[in-house]
Amino acid sequence: MHSVCTLGTVFDIQEKTVKSKRGHLSIIKVGLTDKDSSIYIQISTSADKRDEEMSYFNMGDSYAVKCNVKIDEFNKDKETYISYTDILKISKKETESIKKNYYWDPVIRNEEDYSVDVD
Repeated sequence: MHSVCTLGTVFDIQEKTVKSKRGHLSIIKVGLTDKDSSIYIQISTSADKRDEEMSYFNMGDSYAVKCNVKIDEFNKDKETYISYTDILKISKKETESIKKNYYWDPVIRNEEDYSVDVD
């Protein structure tokens, strides 16, 4: 299991109820994107706590998430998802500031910009 931090905006919210040995569980999937790549947060909760979890997420809202990367063993495609350990809703202004000050563009436009002089 790997831990990561990510910043993203909600583009999708899905929810389904499944039967388990301990009753009914709600499986909530929240899609986050930074407009470069996307991943789903997956939350498993008891049916009585479903509304509390669902009320926190809204389409278009942005979140900073500390999470564990997992593989859905119950999915035939073994999809990757994240399970959050800490989450913080952030404003659009904070999102833009973070992107402006900390976003790394992985495309090298000019190798000279990334060269290091070694003595």
